[in-house]
Amino acid sequence: GQCQQVQCHKDKFIRLFLTNHSMIAQDSTEALKARLDNKKIQRMANSVENILSLQAHLRSYLTNHTSQKESFNLSVLLANSVSLIEANFKSIHFVVDVNTAVFLTTNRDAFTRIIDNILSNAAKYNTKLGRVTLVYKDTSKGK
Repeated sequence: GQCQQVQCHKDKFIRLFLTNHSMIAQDSTEALKARLDNKKIQRMANSVENILSLQAHLRSYLTNHTSQKESFNLSVLLANSVSLIEANFKSIHFVVDVNTAVFLTTNRDAFTRIIDNILSNAAKYNTKLGRVTLVYKDTSKGK
């Protein structure tokens, strides 16, 4: 009588405990996945912000250092930078889609450093067997 009731209550308690424990574990796993997804999204958002900030700094730097400006072929500079980066990231496919007639007049060393940094980050944070495509688009007024 009384022993059976105690056993029955104990069994119910154990089932309830296991069910609740399983639900808590599942909730914890889902919360962890959500946090990881949020971290990835935040990391991507930070990367975009860094690129936009870099672009603003580049524009400011390159326009304010006129004494160090020189004219150079953009496709040649990009091809040289890509060949250096490719040596370290053999699983990434790089494509340079720039007209060979495009010449820039700016601080070549600073521009090269920035391009190398962007290429390095594109390779580092890419997927295995990923692709990086470089395209030049003239956005100056009247184009």
